[in-house]
Amino acid sequence: MSRLALGAIATLLALWSLTNQASAQEVVSSYVTFYGFDDNDDGDGAHLGTSIISHATIHESANEDLGTYERPGTLATEINFVPPGTIVYVPALKRYYVMEDTCRECSKDWLVRRPHVDLYVSGTGPELAACEDRLTMESTKIIINPSPDLPVKSGSACKERQEITHEVEENDLPAIDLEVFFNFDSAEITPEALPILKKLGAALSDEKLKGSVFLVAGHTDAKGSNAYNLTLSDQRAKTVAGFLVENFHIDPKQLVAVGFGEEKPKNQNPLAAENRRVQVVNMANKDVAAKAGCTRSRRPAGREAAAVIW
Repeated sequence: MSRLALGAIATLLALWSLTNQASAQEVVSSYVTFYGFDDNDDGDGAHLGTSIISHATIHESANEDLGTYERPGTLATEINFVPPGTIVYVPALKRYYVMEDTCRECSKDWLVRRPHVDLYVSGTGPELAACEDRLTMESTKIIINPSPDLPVKSGSACKERQEITHEVEENDLPAIDLEVFFNFDSAEITPEALPILKKLGAALSDEKLKGSVFLVAGHTDAKGSNAYNLTLSDQRAKTVAGFLVENFHIDPKQLVAVGFGEEKPKNQNPLAAENRRVQVVNMANKDVAAKAGCTRSRRPAGREAAAVIW
C-alpha cells in the first residue's frame, strides 16, 4: 500500500476518533449526594469508617483530590450508569470526578431510571455530616466524558464556610441587626417573622443593590450536638433565602445560604437566645463574593429569635 494511501487512512482514523470522543460526551440531570470516610463502608453496610473503594482506578482509596481533570475526586454510582474509570464534571461545583466506587442508593435509583451520583468529600465528624447535607442537590447537570479544559475551583468542596468567614471579616462588611423568628427546633418561618422578612425583601429589591451578592448565614446556640446545629442552621438560612426568592423575585444567584451552627455566637453565653439567628450580610459585589467562594439537639420550648445582619 502506498504512503499516500496509508496517510489517508490515518487521517480518516483520526477524524473518526475525534468524532467518537465528541459524541461520547453526555450532559445528564442527576441527583447528587456526598459521602466521606465516616459513612463509607467496605462492602458491608455495617462496617462504616473506611476509605476502601470497589473500583480503584486513579486512586487506591477514596480521595477528594484536587478536582482537576488530571487529579479528579472519587465518584460512586451504579456501574450501568457510569462505567468505572469514566471522568465526570459537575458544573455546580466546578470539579472533575472519576467513577471509582459503587453506591447502593445509586443502584436502587437506577432501577427506576433516576440518575444518582455520590461524590467523595474530605473531613470527618459533624463538619462532614453538615457539609454532605448542605451540598446535596436534588437535580443538577453533570457532564460525562467532559473536555479537559473546563473551569476548576480549587480547595475542598466543604471549605465554603471558612472561605466566606474569612472574606467577611477581612473586608469588615457593614451590617445591621433585625429579628426573624422560628419555632424551637424548626426551620419554618413563623407569622411573627413575616413583617421583618417583607422589609428585608423590599430593601434587597432596591435598584441600588443590583449586582450585590448577599450571604444568608444561619446560626444556632450551643444546645444540642454540633452536627445537628449545623444542619438546622443551614436549613434556616435556606428557608430565608427561599422566601426572598419566591416573594420578592430576587435572583437566586444573589443569595448564598450557608449554615454555621454554633461556631459564631453573638453572645458569649453559648445558650443565649440572640445566638439563634440568621445573618444577611451584603458581600458588596460579585468580586468579593467570588473570593469567598459564593458564586453558588433539642432546644427549650418557645419562640427562637434570629438576628439578621446587613
